[in-house]
Amino acid sequence: MISKVLFKDFFSQILSGEDSVRERCLKFLSTSMKKVDADVFNKEAEDVLIAECKKVLQDNTGDEFDVMMDLLGGTHLAKSVAGQKELVEIVAEQVELSQPYNPADEEQADKLIHGLKRALPFFSSQVDSQKFVVYLCEQVLPTLPVISSSDERSANQLEIFKILAEFCTHCKSIPNPETHTASVMEKLIAYMPLPPDSDELPEPTLEFSFVECLMYALHRIARHCPDVVTKDPEKLKDFRLRLQYFARGIQGYIKKLREALQGKSGDELKTEENKIRVVALKTTSNINTLIKDLFHSPPSFKSNIHLSWGPVQLTTKDSNGESAGQKRHTPITFNDDSGALHNKHSRTDVRPRELYQPPSGKYSKNVSSYSPSQGPRRGGFRGRVRGGGSFRGGNRSWRRGSY
Repeated sequence: MISKVLFKDFFSQILSGEDSVRERCLKFLSTSMKKVDADVFNKEAEDVLIAECKKVLQDNTGDEFDVMMDLLGGTHLAKSVAGQKELVEIVAEQVELSQPYNPADEEQADKLIHGLKRALPFFSSQVDSQKFVVYLCEQVLPTLPVISSSDERSANQLEIFKILAEFCTHCKSIPNPETHTASVMEKLIAYMPLPPDSDELPEPTLEFSFVECLMYALHRIARHCPDVVTKDPEKLKDFRLRLQYFARGIQGYIKKLREALQGKSGDELKTEENKIRVVALKTTSNINTLIKDLFHSPPSFKSNIHLSWGPVQLTTKDSNGESAGQKRHTPITFNDDSGALHNKHSRTDVRPRELYQPPSGKYSKNVSSYSPSQGPRRGGFRGRVRGGGSFRGGNRSWRRGSY
């Protein structure tokens, strides 16, 4: 049985010892404590472990932050709602949500991304992510430039968009929802081009990965104030036009990706090329589902999707081979001046419909001539994670990869 005295003595070496001693102790914790069963120390010793971890977190490097969060995640804190809220508060303090976000500070950006990822497992229907969503909408989103997936800054930016999307899942309410919805919608629109006025103009680039994140965030936040999307007729018309054009593009990709993956064995799907196709199909299918909801008049927020980078969700099939809870793919149509969305299977709507046609020009050629062997050429399906930065603004620089 590990005693509280042992924990105190051990952590005293971390807190007051030289850097070399501190590093060796933390390396020991990062490897050995993972192998120790929680039953070998009692609650009193565990309380000491928690208290000592919090002391280390007052001034720590990135690696030390990871070690402390791993240790805390193995205690009783992670097993109760109150404890999970406490762990979330620890992360909030570490990433300094009380401080303004400086987009020029790469250290702060990396610290924010890394820290928020550590908080994500502790959110649930009982642990709300509201303060993090507010910070991202107010402080971070407005500062991010509109860039393509080929830009060297895109990896970090995509990570921030992903975090926003995932945190929105656990945000049950939000103060000033109109302001935050407008913030997300403005950033989303920047990545959704209007149809070209001429066939001679350069084709727009569709950033699928960015759009999936932002459209999902909008879909989650706007349900708290749906009028924001519809109250300005001109903005609504512009938004619908962008949605319509984006839907045309992804429907071509969805068809070709399904054809490329059809009949593939489990081993074949494990190739790097097919892994990219699977993610591309999940991403474009998610966007298509969200667009259908947003096209409703008024917009609907009923659909639930599993974000493309998340774990695979098992679904059951109905007699038609469709996944349970999912609707058969239908084209989006305009039938009246209101721009209302109509389903071709509706029994009451018998008016003629104008189905989507692929846009003309270079863009439609790229969609229609898409080769499955090439994989999707658009959308920036990237997910690199970069290091750097420091935690808490203390004297210890944030280095990762030591343990």
